[in-house]
Amino acid sequence: MWRRRGRRPPPVQRLSQWRGLGPLQPLDFLNAAAASGREWLGRTSPRPAVGAVVVRDGQIIGQSATAPGTGPHAEAQALEQAGALARGADLYTTLEPCRHHGQTPPCTEAIVAAGIGRCFYAYPDPNPAATGGAHELAAAGVETARVAGCDAAFDGLKGYLHHTRTGRPWVIAKWAMSLDGRVALPAGQRGYLSSPQSLSLVHRRRAEVDAIVVGSGTVLVDDPRLTVRAGIAVNRQPLRVVLDGRARLPADAAMLGMPGKTICFVGAAAPPERCAALVESGCFVQIQDDPPRADPNAVLQRLGAMGVQSVLLEGGPTTIGSFLAAQLINEIEVFLCPVLVGDPASPVALRGLPEGFLSPGLELLESGTVGPDLWLRARPRGSIDWDGETQPERTGA
Repeated sequence: MWRRRGRRPPPVQRLSQWRGLGPLQPLDFLNAAAASGREWLGRTSPRPAVGAVVVRDGQIIGQSATAPGTGPHAEAQALEQAGALARGADLYTTLEPCRHHGQTPPCTEAIVAAGIGRCFYAYPDPNPAATGGAHELAAAGVETARVAGCDAAFDGLKGYLHHTRTGRPWVIAKWAMSLDGRVALPAGQRGYLSSPQSLSLVHRRRAEVDAIVVGSGTVLVDDPRLTVRAGIAVNRQPLRVVLDGRARLPADAAMLGMPGKTICFVGAAAPPERCAALVESGCFVQIQDDPPRADPNAVLQRLGAMGVQSVLLEGGPTTIGSFLAAQLINEIEVFLCPVLVGDPASPVALRGLPEGFLSPGLELLESGTVGPDLWLRARPRGSIDWDGETQPERTGA
C-alpha cells in the first residue's frame, strides 16, 4: 500500500469532482443504504448500524446492513449478494469502509477483491483504528468519494459518530404533553396522555438506543418497566438508568424484575442501607460526589465510558430541564396530544431552568401525525459541530 512505498495516497475526492453521474443519483443510493442500516439501529451496538448497496447500470444488485453481534459488515454482505456482477460496479455505504482487522476482516480487502470500480460513502469513520479506508481504496485503484449531505445516513450513525468523537452518548429527549402544556394527567388519574400509536413509536425508539434515562420522581409516580414491548423483537433490552440522588428507588420497583440491567446514580450522602437494598434487588449502584442531584454531564461521561452510544431521556420535567440547561440534549421528540388537562397542579413540560434561560433555536427535522397526536422531531442548533470534513480531537467535555 502507499505507506509502505513512501508515497502520498491518491486524493479522496468530493462528489462535486465527479462527472457522469445522474442528478441526485448518489444520494438516492445512499438513502437506500441508510434505510437498510436503520432497520438494525440499536441491535448492532457498539458497532455502527451501517448500510450498503452495490449498484450496476443504475440498478441495485446487492443491499445489506451490518449484522448484530460479531456478524459480517454491510459492505461484505452486499458484495456477496452481488457476486460476480460486483466487478466494475459502484458501492455506496453510509460509513467509510474499515481497513482494520477486528471481529471481521477489513472491508477494504473485500471491496478490492470484488473488483469494485467506485466507492461512495456518506461519513468518514472517526475511529482512529478504523479510519483511512478511503485512502487505502484509492491507493488500490478504486475511485473513492465522499457524498456529503445524506441526512438519513447521519440519522443511523449519530450515536456512533457522537460517542466516538466526544466520549458521550447522543441524547434524545422525549416527552408527551397536552395542548395546555401539561405532561401528566390530573392527580389520582392513571393512564397515558399520548395515543397507542405514539406509544408504539416510543417502543421503537427504545429499541434503537443503548440506554433509557429517567429521574427517581418518574419511578416513584409511574413505576415504569422501561422495556421494549409493543411486539418489537430485540436481541437485548436497553440499559435502564435512574438518576436518584437519595436512593429513593424502591427495591420492588417493576423495572428491577425486567430483563436487562438497571443502574442507579446516587449521591455520596445517599443512605447506605438504601443503596444496599438496591444492590440486593439486582440494581447496579453508582455513587457520585455531587449530591443532591446527579450531574448530567458526569452521568453521560460515565455512561459513555461504559460504551453507551445513545440515550433516550424519558425523565420528567426536572430531569429533562437539567439536561437542557446543561446543553446536553442533541435531539428532541415531542408528542402534542389533543387533550386539555386543566389541572394547574399537573406538571408542565420543563422545570428547573435557570432564570433568563433561553435554549438555542431548534431545527425542525420532521413533523406529522401519529394517530391523533401531533409529532415533532427537532434538533438544537449547534448540537452537531462536525460535518465529516475534519477529524477533531476527542474531548472529555
